[in-house]
This record gives sequence, C-alpha cells and structure tokens, in this order.
Amino acid sequence: MVERAAVVLAAAEGLPAREIAVRVGCSTKLVGRWRARYERDGIDGLGDQPRSGRPLTHAAETRALLIAKACTRPPQTPEGQRRERWTYRECWARRSGCLSPKLM
Repeated sequence: MVERAAVVLAAAEGLPAREIAVRVGCSTKLVGRWRARYERDGIDGLGDQPRSGRPLTHAAETRALLIAKACTRPPQTPEGQRRERWTYRECWARRSGCLSPKLM
C-alpha cells in the first residue's frame, strides 16, 4: 500500500512514469497500473482486488499466529541439538489441525 501511495503522490507532483519507477523502486508498468486505478477509483483503487482461486480456509488471526511461530526458533531436540526450522507437522498441524499450507 505504501508503494502504491508513493506512486500516486509522485504522479501528483507531475513526475514522469520512468522517474517515479526509479524513485519508488518498481517497474514503469506498475506505475501506470496504480496511476490508472487511482484515476478510475480514487483511494479505493489502491487497495487489493479479490484474487481468483480457492478462498482462504483460516482467518487472518490464525494465519498470523502460524507465521509468527514459523519465524521463531523451535526448541532443542531431546538430544540437546539446536534446530534451525520447525518441521512441517510441528508448524502447521499442531496449530491448526491442517496439514496443508496451501489451505492457508
């Protein structure tokens, strides 16, 4: 959302698309997309549009908890070895009862 707003604000300053792209760090194609959506829909045009495919199975809170867990270091093994990553089953199954991250 910040990138989109930066594009619109730079466009309001009268900067050309190429210069906006360099300043914001995106492609000129994206600059054109966000400018067009803002012109057409106003501030609402800068939000995410619905995506195709299967709807998410879990609520945002559950997904946030799973992501937070995945970003922490798991406990040591019973042998005392330090582990770098959670196993698939530890991270997903224990928290949600779901064995497929695709359903997230």
